[in-house]
Amino acid sequence: MRVLAFAPYPAGGASTRYRILQFVPTLATYGIEVVTDSLHSEAGFRRLYQSSGLFSKARDWLAAGARRRERIGHAGEYDVIFLHRELWPLRGMLHERMLLRKNPRWVFDLDDAVFLPNVSEANRRLALLKAPSKSAWVLAQARSVCAGNRFLLEWAEAGLARGAKAFLAPTALDVARWSPAPARRDGPVTLGWIGTHTTVRYLDALRPVFDALHARHPEVRLRTIGARFDLPGWQVEFVPWSEEGEVEALRGVDIGLSPLPDTDWARGKCGLKLLQYMALGMPAVASSVGAHLEIAPGGRGARLAAGTEEWLEALSSLVADENARRALGAEGRRTVVERYSIAAVAPVLRDALVHAREAP
Repeated sequence: MRVLAFAPYPAGGASTRYRILQFVPTLATYGIEVVTDSLHSEAGFRRLYQSSGLFSKARDWLAAGARRRERIGHAGEYDVIFLHRELWPLRGMLHERMLLRKNPRWVFDLDDAVFLPNVSEANRRLALLKAPSKSAWVLAQARSVCAGNRFLLEWAEAGLARGAKAFLAPTALDVARWSPAPARRDGPVTLGWIGTHTTVRYLDALRPVFDALHARHPEVRLRTIGARFDLPGWQVEFVPWSEEGEVEALRGVDIGLSPLPDTDWARGKCGLKLLQYMALGMPAVASSVGAHLEIAPGGRGARLAAGTEEWLEALSSLVADENARRALGAEGRRTVVERYSIAAVAPVLRDALVHAREAP
């Protein structure tokens, strides 16, 4: 089977790596060849979330549209189209209708609530150009849907065409790469967070927790990977993100943090941060929101918290108890290996692709 995977971002985008590229070798063992096409070039992707350079961004979008239409022209040469997130996120249906004529055998892949309005701060002025409502139309054409969590699955099941099928395909990790490090040397406990400038704002809700925790444990430190976070009174280390260095950077952390607001957009998130911490055998504390409840039900594999007091209690208890950290980390690692590894999720993707090819 030959599959053409349309992605919005190049390999620098986490969703492209985790939802498509890392599965390519395993899908090949099933006789499935995957060719990936990115809407944005690497240079265009780097400029996408910069607040300046409107002219350059306009030029990037024009080039992206031309590349996408050229690739759509070859879509009929493939057995199945794997459509990750969106084919063309801006207004207008030209690209989607072109693709439907060329090849109607679609798998629609969701790892965010792309059907809800959302725009980065850097692109706030361009918000009216986005068209999240197109997601419902794409869903209605799809023969298979891969949903990264149950919130997304429920949305998909409500709009499926007759004969189409939705699959729960959570975000997965390469557990050989994301593996625990040897026990750390003695020293201050380090809290850690990994993300981007678009999600670092979620740490703001924890400021009262950080203040109270520092009063109890003034030696505790914070490391942020991928975005800076100012926290007066704390020793905060910033580590720039790189694909090559992200695992090692996180291995220097004792407790992972995954805060999320209680919103529908957050419920569409698939818990990548939490899964990364757990895969490394690291104890983690996460908001009791969305996919976190699926990944660590009842607090098994990670501590779940809602509100300042629960966050403070969860972090305080883990800071004070090394054995508890070790036990929770081991439980989290087992969870990822069993349910969120490439080996666990690849068969779901295979079944979704096969269904899209064979469904009438």
